[in-house]
Amino acid sequence: MSIPAQAKVIAIQGEAKAIAPDGSVRILKAGDILQAGEQLVLAPNASVQYAMADGTLFQQTGAADPVPVELAAAETAAADPATAAEAEQIIAALQTGNDPLGILEETAAGLTGGGGDEGGMSFVRLDRISESLNQLSMASGQAELREIQTIPGATNPATNPGTPVLNGLDILGGELSVSEASLPGGSSNAGNVNQATASSTFSITGLNGETATLTINGTSIAIDAAGNAVIPAGGISIATDRGTLTITGITGGTVEYTYTLNGSQTHGQPGNDQVSDNITITVTDQTGDTASGSLDINITDDVPSISVDTPATGAYGSEITGSVDMAFGADGEKSVTVKLGNETVTGTKGTDGNYTFTFADGTVLTLNGSNGDFSYNGLPASGSGTSYDFTFTVTDNDGDSASASTTATVGATDTSGLNADTVQSSDADVASGTARDVTVNGLPAGAQLAEGTYTGAYGTITVDADGKATYTQTGLYDHTGVGSGTDAKTGADSITIKVTLADGTTVDVTVGVDIADDVPSISVDTPATGAYGSEITGSVDMAFGADGEKSVTVKLGNETVTGTKGADGNYTFTFADGTVLTLNGSNGDFSYNG
Repeated sequence: MSIPAQAKVIAIQGEAKAIAPDGSVRILKAGDILQAGEQLVLAPNASVQYAMADGTLFQQTGAADPVPVELAAAETAAADPATAAEAEQIIAALQTGNDPLGILEETAAGLTGGGGDEGGMSFVRLDRISESLNQLSMASGQAELREIQTIPGATNPATNPGTPVLNGLDILGGELSVSEASLPGGSSNAGNVNQATASSTFSITGLNGETATLTINGTSIAIDAAGNAVIPAGGISIATDRGTLTITGITGGTVEYTYTLNGSQTHGQPGNDQVSDNITITVTDQTGDTASGSLDINITDDVPSISVDTPATGAYGSEITGSVDMAFGADGEKSVTVKLGNETVTGTKGTDGNYTFTFADGTVLTLNGSNGDFSYNGLPASGSGTSYDFTFTVTDNDGDSASASTTATVGATDTSGLNADTVQSSDADVASGTARDVTVNGLPAGAQLAEGTYTGAYGTITVDADGKATYTQTGLYDHTGVGSGTDAKTGADSITIKVTLADGTTVDVTVGVDIADDVPSISVDTPATGAYGSEITGSVDMAFGADGEKSVTVKLGNETVTGTKGADGNYTFTFADGTVLTLNGSNGDFSYNG
């Protein structure tokens, strides 16, 4: 039969169980609360008395249906007169506010009170009757107490001093916290002593003078009736899933303990997340009642760290240097990477503890594993100025990472001393094709003239793959008004060429060109000779130069005659007296017939 409403167990003889609607089963004892809908299952000859909220007492025996206590009493033999008299005394004491226990004889020593079949009443039973029901009114309890009859032949339940209770094991978020950072090698522990420990207490109550056994991970500790236990010096150490629990003392029910984390743990989440060591604590009293709880230790992850000690600096022609402070924490090292630009390289750790990072262009960064100093050899000999951004990342063995960045700003190479010598050219070079060398001064380290052809107003500068430059004049310069003879025109031409610095950038340098005028020339090859009756002959060497021919004249005495050039390239000079001088335009031979 199911219980129709909440009720309280008053007394039990034999074994009785309550089966909940969900199928869970519990062994009943005096003082337990029966919930609505629970089924009572009794062993043969077992008997249970329970009180409803309205004060009505019921008794159920074996498989029979429950009946009111007064009916059960009527169906049995009359109560023992002595027992009835004793009950009347108890009721009178309750009605007058006196202690009903004062009129009772002490119960027999041991776990079992006086037997009901002898007319006695169990001290525990009376105590249970006077307990309060949760949400149940016992206002009419005094009248019903008179109706309680001891079942003839039945044995009253054994005395049950209490049920053990564990206190201090239900703290929200766990009872203790330790950090991997306090382990040897952890970020908060520079030494070799394990500092990842924490201590606290929990307590055991409700034993009411019973002895008990405390069980933790298979280790049992005996507790005497006063709540004390004999703990050896150094405590009792118990291995747990992640550490060691040491019981250091048990006095008056208070259990003192210390937890020590054995080593780093695998944490599934990034950052300093937590995992737990959950330790089951069980206490069992001498009558078999138990209480269990969980001692929960939170273990905080130790994460790696890195920061910039000395910012990166450098200049063209030297290395970039700096320093970082890095630590992997208790979980240990997995990797160190460096990102430069868009390239990330994982370092190779040598036997000396130092790291080498080799980039795709062959440049190398080295990192001292002891003091964090680093150097990068990728700076060219010269350049126009730039910055190098380094990001260092350290990762520990359970995947936590930390990063630090530093930027080296490299100033431009000083090119103020860069200049070119002025090229000395001549109009005469146009015909000859003469190439003049170009000299550039003050080239920075690693720099050279940029290959190519650069065109000016009167010529070009050609730079080959080796950086050698030459100027070739391709046009005549008009020297009109400049002067006579070979006067040069200063700055007649100007050409800008490029210089490639070591980093591949370019700067400009201007090359000035002076162009000299090309003048005609003439000289006597064969002096003039002659005799009367024949002609005067001789030879001259003449050239008109790049500016070309304008005229050829011959002066004889006081007369100057301009030659007439024939189609054959020869010249004829006719004087006033009719005499004639002829000049071969090719070889300069001349003859005079006067």
